[in-house]
Amino acid sequence: MGYGANYYCYLFAQSLSAALWQRGQASPSGHGTWPDGDLLRRQLLEPGGAKGAFHYVSDVFGGRGEGVLNEADGGGWYPDVDGLLEHLHLR
Repeated sequence: MGYGANYYCYLFAQSLSAALWQRGQASPSGHGTWPDGDLLRRQLLEPGGAKGAFHYVSDVFGGRGEGVLNEADGGGWYPDVDGLLEHLHLR
């Protein structure tokens, strides 16, 4: 894999991380949706590498990752970058 592919994988991961952070902080009570981290431990850490990447995202974000992943016309998925842009204070 070349530098370009590695860089875009990094941006993809950053986008997912920003969406995860925003979901964890988005609660009217001021507590995140995952205050104790149990969901993250069960869905991300316990399975190890036993599942495909899309399944990790859909398990954590629910369903098909609405608002986090967009389906590409030719197949595959790309991240919704709105959360990343907000996290980086670019929006």
